[in-house]
Amino acid sequence: MGLVVVVGGAYLFVNMNAPKLAFFDASQQTTTDKLTVDQPKAGFNKLYIPEVNVDLAIVSRTNDSTDALIQTTGTKSSPDSGGNFVLSAQRFNLRLSPQQTRAASPFYGIDNLHVGAQVFVDWSGTRYAYQIDKKFEAPSADEAKRQSSDSRLTLFASDSAGELSGRTIIEAKPIGTVAFAHGQKPFIDRSQ
Repeated sequence: MGLVVVVGGAYLFVNMNAPKLAFFDASQQTTTDKLTVDQPKAGFNKLYIPEVNVDLAIVSRTNDSTDALIQTTGTKSSPDSGGNFVLSAQRFNLRLSPQQTRAASPFYGIDNLHVGAQVFVDWSGTRYAYQIDKKFEAPSADEAKRQSSDSRLTLFASDSAGELSGRTIIEAKPIGTVAFAHGQKPFIDRSQ
């Protein structure tokens, strides 16, 4: 009986810490590798954050989309239309296995992002590049969801109801689109 408790406790400890542990990442290819190989596809929107190895589909918020990145409801902005494009994902969601816990906790490391880090959004067949220029604490998600006439990307970790989990809000400014030239490494076209 004592051995079962010890093994069960150890498993729970590993499972709760899975988002911190890189060896539970199921993908063999890092986010950076994917950015240089995979080209954006129309109708398949994604968020890439190389600094914390995030590679997630962007979907509208529904009750069954808690594992995927969600576009926060109440905002009508997008990378191609301008304004404050707000995305949130769950910070931590305990699942049965460490791999499932890690996959269900995509924004676990959002607090580790630094000002100056690059973030990429595939939207309607175009890859948009952003640079984090602001990281701050806020008491509610309302601060993250505020409308703006300037093009911005705002990221925050949410709980299962889509509300702010923790207090860190990340804002990034657009720096261009990623151009893919045949046979060459992709580059950020800053003329946009």
